[in-house]
Amino acid sequence: MLGETSSTLNLTGVTTADNGSYTVIATNVCNSATSTAAVLLVNETPAVSVDPVSQTICAGLPVTFTVSATGTNLTYQWRKGGVDISGANGTSYTIPSVAPGDAGNYDVVVSNTGCTDAISAAATLTVNESPVITLNPVSQTVCEGSTATFTASASGVPAATYQWQKNGSDIAGEISSTLTLTGVTSADNGSYRLLATNICGTATSTAATLLVNVAPAITADPVSQTVCNGQPVSFSVTATGTNLTYQWRRNGSNIGGATSAAYSIAATTPASAGTYDVVVSNTGCTPATSTGAVLVVNARPTAMITSANTTICSTTPTTISGNVTASGAWTLTLSDNQTTSGTGNGTFSFTVNPASNTTYTLTALSDANCTSVAADLTGSAVITTNPLPTGVIITPATATICNGAVQALTANGSTPQTQTTIVNNNFSTGVTASGTTSGNRSQIFQRENSGSNINSTGVYTSPNGSGILLALSAASATGFGATANSSANTSAILQINTIGYNSLNLTYNHTYAQANGGGSGTVAVSTDGVSYTTVKTFNSNQGSQGNFVSDNIALSNAYLNQPALRIRFTYVATASSSGLFSTSHAYWWAIDDVAINGQLAPLFSWTADTGSGVNGLPAGTETPSATNKNITVDPSATTNYTLTATNPVTGCVS
Repeated sequence: MLGETSSTLNLTGVTTADNGSYTVIATNVCNSATSTAAVLLVNETPAVSVDPVSQTICAGLPVTFTVSATGTNLTYQWRKGGVDISGANGTSYTIPSVAPGDAGNYDVVVSNTGCTDAISAAATLTVNESPVITLNPVSQTVCEGSTATFTASASGVPAATYQWQKNGSDIAGEISSTLTLTGVTSADNGSYRLLATNICGTATSTAATLLVNVAPAITADPVSQTVCNGQPVSFSVTATGTNLTYQWRRNGSNIGGATSAAYSIAATTPASAGTYDVVVSNTGCTPATSTGAVLVVNARPTAMITSANTTICSTTPTTISGNVTASGAWTLTLSDNQTTSGTGNGTFSFTVNPASNTTYTLTALSDANCTSVAADLTGSAVITTNPLPTGVIITPATATICNGAVQALTANGSTPQTQTTIVNNNFSTGVTASGTTSGNRSQIFQRENSGSNINSTGVYTSPNGSGILLALSAASATGFGATANSSANTSAILQINTIGYNSLNLTYNHTYAQANGGGSGTVAVSTDGVSYTTVKTFNSNQGSQGNFVSDNIALSNAYLNQPALRIRFTYVATASSSGLFSTSHAYWWAIDDVAINGQLAPLFSWTADTGSGVNGLPAGTETPSATNKNITVDPSATTNYTLTATNPVTGCVS
């Protein structure tokens, strides 16, 4: 460059024509050197030619600001409120979805190197907000004729306008946040909502339901009732109105679960008595309360047989008595269909004469108010009847004799009563035992306790656990070639009175072990204690020590009416055993529960329709006795004789 020979190059008033690459050459006598090149870039000053434009937009929509500028090598920095927006470095700035917080003033700084920045005019962003429901209307139930008010509100920019709808259709003129309906009827029933609208859109509230009830009114009150304890009862009410609910009360207090138009008690008690009413309600209206229905619960009458069980002769009258609790006049029925009556609390009695065993109970009772149930009639009377002698006749029925002659009369009759006599059940007394035994474990007939191990021969257990009568032929021995021998010849005698019996049967329980050397067990009977007749013989095993077996022997009529009939049990046995070092054996007869079963004969007595000096009755025949069966009379005048038979066990007379 001409004239530029100093170490500094100054260029003034540069233009883009001065753009280029500049070097300097340094020269001396020795040589020259060239510097590295320096580049000169001349920028044009930035100038905004079109400013960004202010905008108003709804939240959620995109917005873009744009700038135009002149100059070279320009850079851009968008700002909001004078604060740089990170990354906003283009000729435009876009917000994809505007939020209320984005509202403000936006400008852009246009720059390049070496020049003064250019700043655009600010563009204002205004953000409108869509309506948002902030308060929803609330469903209501009101009474017909009253006022219903719904309130709702919404936010939004600009402020929303309102429109109320019913069942989806606009309500003319209802454009405030509150909807008031006066004098409502069932025609106002429906679904109500609020629409809030601005330039950004419309928001719809949730629907609120209006239910208009018709006030409850009682048209039929419950009716007072009187029932007996335990009976069911039901009250009912009739009411008009809509959506009714019911609450029954007793004496003013709610009854749990009693919430229908009827209230029933399945089984009343005295505690059920009281005044019952019902409150009929619906939402929004004044409840209606029925008049009170009075429930009276009368106690059922009760009766109890208090007389004791008793035993009588067949068809003999006896009394069954007890107590009655009742109101007013009452009637009571016995199980034989007899009835008796009375008034108020008291006693009762029935006269009965059953022919056979009978249990009497009460079957029905009613008083002025109520009828009893089975549980009200308690107690019973068991009347056990002893049968009367039967077949009581005189043989011959009639007779004609000469004056001074005699006539035999025979009494006939029987008693169905069976008498059982237990004889020395535990053999503690009344047994006469005798005899001989040999062997170290033998014994004559002797009383032993049931369940005992007797003389180490085993445990003997009788059926009823009482004492037993036991004879043993038993022995034991030790030593080399041990030998044991035993024998028994023993008797036990029992004495029994059989007077008054028509038949006899001997029974007993026993166990018998037949001895290996021979022997027997015999049962013999004697009327005089001297001559015995064998009626049963045992020579084979009977039962076991723990299992007594029963036996019975029918005795002949020869043993009837014996004041001292003797029964003799005789045990005869011979036994032996041997062993290398020891030996033992045991044979026995054990007896228990000896009994005589028989049908008793009646006791007879005689009377006559003529005097004692005429009728010819033998002395003592007028007193009941078994010896009066056959008598001889010698009347001196025509005489009618009467025979009476008495059961010797029960005293019953026929």
